[in-house]
Amino acid sequence: MISVCDVGGKRYYQEGSTRVPSVTQVLADTGPRRWGLERWARDLGAENAAAVGNIAAARGQQLHAEILLRLSGGPRPEVPSVWWTSLEPTVELLRRTSQVVMAERPIIDPLRGYGGTPDLVLRMGRRLVLLDWKTSVDAVKGEKLH
Repeated sequence: MISVCDVGGKRYYQEGSTRVPSVTQVLADTGPRRWGLERWARDLGAENAAAVGNIAAARGQQLHAEILLRLSGGPRPEVPSVWWTSLEPTVELLRRTSQVVMAERPIIDPLRGYGGTPDLVLRMGRRLVLLDWKTSVDAVKGEKLH
């Protein structure tokens, strides 16, 4: 079983004696995204940045639940999130052409040395496809937020 642990404020995935950093942690430590997020949080203020992050997390959880329910054969959401409209054709295509293998469960790639929690892993024919859904206020409002 894979567990997610925090070591010194950094996220790791562990299975047995194998412990690897999360993909997000690798990107945060090495990529330009790190400085952009730090600037964004500084400009917004720590308290506001935390609130915006919590709102974004709730928004993503709602959309993920809608997608997974539909992919599992459930009904179209009665009161769908605003993001559902743009994703519904894709979700319907995936529902007809793929099978859900797992959703929001941690995985490790010990050969490459990282782990993560993808939103979905689907089987499409003989291929496994990993999906990570994103929501954006910019996409809904059509404006940049600064």
